[in-house]
Amino acid sequence: MDTTPSQKNQTSFVGDLTRLVSGTGVASLISLLAVPVLTRLFPPEAFGVAAFFTAIVVILSRLSCLRYEMTIVLPQEAKEAANLLGLSILICVLFALFLVPVAYIVTPLVASWVDMPALALFLWFVPLAVFISGIYMALSFWSTRTKHFARLSISSVLEEFFSAITKISGGFLGYIGGGMLIIGGIVGKTMATVILGGQIWRDEGRFFLHHVSFSSMWAGFKRYKKFPLFGSWSILLGVGAWQLPVLLLGVFFSPVVVGLYALGFRILQMPMYLIGNAIGKVFMQRAAEAHHNNELSFLVKKVFEKLVQIGLFPMLLLTIMADDLYIVAFGERWEEAGVYTQILSIWAFFWFLSGPFTSIFAILERQEAQLKWNICNFSIRLLSIVIGGYYGSALLAISLLGISGTLIYGAKVLLTLHFSSVKWQFAAGMLLKYTCIFLPAGLFLGMLKLIYANVWITLGGTVLMAGFYGLYLIYVIYPEFVKFKKESTKV
Repeated sequence: MDTTPSQKNQTSFVGDLTRLVSGTGVASLISLLAVPVLTRLFPPEAFGVAAFFTAIVVILSRLSCLRYEMTIVLPQEAKEAANLLGLSILICVLFALFLVPVAYIVTPLVASWVDMPALALFLWFVPLAVFISGIYMALSFWSTRTKHFARLSISSVLEEFFSAITKISGGFLGYIGGGMLIIGGIVGKTMATVILGGQIWRDEGRFFLHHVSFSSMWAGFKRYKKFPLFGSWSILLGVGAWQLPVLLLGVFFSPVVVGLYALGFRILQMPMYLIGNAIGKVFMQRAAEAHHNNELSFLVKKVFEKLVQIGLFPMLLLTIMADDLYIVAFGERWEEAGVYTQILSIWAFFWFLSGPFTSIFAILERQEAQLKWNICNFSIRLLSIVIGGYYGSALLAISLLGISGTLIYGAKVLLTLHFSSVKWQFAAGMLLKYTCIFLPAGLFLGMLKLIYANVWITLGGTVLMAGFYGLYLIYVIYPEFVKFKKESTKV
């Protein structure tokens, strides 16, 4: 098999995951530490404006390469993958250029439609933000293929660091509008993209110059035509469903409601997305190999158990304690955001379980099934928000989102397990096992909150239980980490 000059040696799944999660863990910590500062500098409506902008960018950036970035990890020959990277970057450039006249036409319409005048100026930055995000996405898939997970870790840390520094600096200087939050996000993503791209070009630039050609890119365009035909629509519906709450809450309610929801959702998403995305990147590369070797079901079982171990307790903790934690961490004006987090936490757990396995649809070329699921997900989420908007209740809309999200993402977990030849009884057994392990801690926190109304007492109990959880993870994961170190030494 043809490989790039910088192809990493074979290592264990846990080893690759350790490399990537270590970086994303630091990135997550930076972002979490920045939030209490930002919530005291910026009002909820500023978060609402920034969230609306980000929702648009996220949807468009996922379409920016027409899903060809997903194909980079699939070919066995590295030169074919290199041409798919080139194809993804070329499509991203053309897509961003196409967005420039579109932004000119729709900017005043969107800004007035959602009653956010401050948004009008910054919608002009959408093509730039989409371009940067699309390039980073393609480069990250290349690094995933070549197993350079340290690159991705470094880029994640730098993105969060530069983003946080920019936002906090602007806030202290008195720029406390949503635009400052938008600029901070763009700065962070730009720095991460430039550094990741520089590392790839330094190590593999000659390989690209020697092997990448328009004829080979065209061949890849035709070979993987299913990805834009089915994948683009699927990702549009999938990401659109994620961003619907922000977009439609902005239509039915005020920017303050959007900001409260955005913070509550961000706290849920931030650590789970960073960790889940790290697991997903490693899983996709390993799953492609496992599929060729008929070992996919074994890998899926292993990863599913790790996801339950990592995600179940934090979601249980937030379900019980989020409102009190938000008062202490962010201030009393953000308590309602904590309530939103409590409502959405169970759904977030099932989303976390399903996220890494999404690549199974691509690996098995079952894009049609993913498209059908995304249509169902989009429709249910749209209906949930419209019902809440019709009755004028943001709390009802978010409650319906939490209930429907739990059901639809639970169904997605079962679907991907079925495609991987893993029985649902295995998943049920893992959930029951770790629920029994973590439930006593949840009952302790619930009783503490019921008996003592003091926020600081319940906070102390939360910290104590979180410490025990950290020790548990070390006890469970450390033996596998030692095994990985031994494997790496042999290699």
